[in-house]
Amino acid sequence: MPIDRASFVPLHAQLKNLFQRHIMAGDWAPDATMPSEAALCETYGVSRITVRRALSDLEAEGFIRRVRGRGTFVAASTPRNGPTIGLLFGGLTKRTFGRRNDAAFGDMVHGAAEAASRQSALVHPMSVGTSDLQTMLATPTVCGLTGLLVHLTRTITEETLRLLDATGVPYVVIKRRLDPGRANCVYSDDVSGGETVTRHLLSLGHLRVGLLLGPPEVGVWADRATGYERAHAAADLRVDPDLVRQVRYPMDEGGHVGAGVLLDSADPPTAIFAGNDYIALGVYRAIRERGMEPGRDVAVAGYGTNPFSLTMYPALTTLGTPAWNLGNAAAELLLDVIAGRAQAPAHRVLPWQFEVRQSTVWDPERWQKGPRDSYPPPRMAVLPE
Repeated sequence: MPIDRASFVPLHAQLKNLFQRHIMAGDWAPDATMPSEAALCETYGVSRITVRRALSDLEAEGFIRRVRGRGTFVAASTPRNGPTIGLLFGGLTKRTFGRRNDAAFGDMVHGAAEAASRQSALVHPMSVGTSDLQTMLATPTVCGLTGLLVHLTRTITEETLRLLDATGVPYVVIKRRLDPGRANCVYSDDVSGGETVTRHLLSLGHLRVGLLLGPPEVGVWADRATGYERAHAAADLRVDPDLVRQVRYPMDEGGHVGAGVLLDSADPPTAIFAGNDYIALGVYRAIRERGMEPGRDVAVAGYGTNPFSLTMYPALTTLGTPAWNLGNAAAELLLDVIAGRAQAPAHRVLPWQFEVRQSTVWDPERWQKGPRDSYPPPRMAVLPE
């Protein structure tokens, strides 16, 4: 990636990241002599001061060694601490998810850290908070990173990608399907996932299946809705637009309100597909407020395989890719891109798992032995070659 003079990232930081990627990818072998300062100035069109600042930062991190009167050399071995990758996250608040918050985020960090540790890398979580993304990306901390993992509960727009590109730091977007050839990303197939959940409900005899999707700015609902529509088409059923609703923040409250509207309609659904497990929490509450029981009177399925879904009563049928898997795969891909083992932009699609539980299959005798012993094994997605 060339130097971007219009970027908010200082030139020396961009140059340092470029040099570091050359070293980690093996373009500059251990103990090899690096180009002279004059040659680097000419190649990248920057001043000698800029080159020296970049080299000083690399030397401080152990990637190179400078010998007075002889030149600059690539270090004989990888620095002891290895690269540092940031995990940029934002929107994981009570306003977004409600009382439960995003319980799976810790699993994602754990998965990323485990993948990083295998390559002597460190993971540094960083919250965007209330600051705008450009301000966050322009901080010295981000500019000094080797790579970025990006997990934001918002639509990843072209403007977002341009800001990430401007850092000059390799990055992987987690849990968002991006256009092929645009940027690195790791995600699960939500189209087939949404179709599988809906097919399950239709196969149980539910001809009116409600669908509750979250706020549009989150950016994950379109594929799940497409899967819902495909399942209806495969069953030769028309999608009733009155059964599809978009809920607002916080999502557990939004699920409560949205489910209430569906259940109070003249022709209510007998099953509800909640666009994520947080929405399902509100669906349970709405069903009980009307004197009914989730699973027994109205089937409910969620999405996301969040840890708390197993402790809901009745246990929630849900589909998704565990957050640990997403974090682990994203960190592996990022380190592969940095080291030149994967060509960017790269996409990795992870299989989901479908766990059928009591919220859609109400049979108390089947479940009385205890939660885990009596659940059917998870169904795994089979992705095309």
